[in-house]
Amino acid sequence: KFLSVKLIVYHQVCSSYFISSNFLELLRGTVSYESYYSNGDMRVLSTQFRLLVSLCFLVKNVIEQKIEIRSSQELISAKALTRHSFQSQINSIINNFIVQAPARF
Repeated sequence: KFLSVKLIVYHQVCSSYFISSNFLELLRGTVSYESYYSNGDMRVLSTQFRLLVSLCFLVKNVIEQKIEIRSSQELISAKALTRHSFQSQINSIINNFIVQAPARF
């Protein structure tokens, strides 16, 4: 393998405390919050944040699948490539992935 792609950073919301199990437990009522919010607020927020968690996991899975598909592709050339030409081809593949992944999602 000449190229390995590992995504480390997701959108700040999908990397935040708001999708953590601790925050969801607070919204579900397993942690006391009565002094701050009413029960009605928590039921609505709990549903909305569970949806947010689901969307974040969906995006993560789609991106990981796209990376897996892209990493299984091969670069085939009739002639040996110069280092510059090889690097240019790899950069083109990476840039194409970056542009197409969000558009296809």
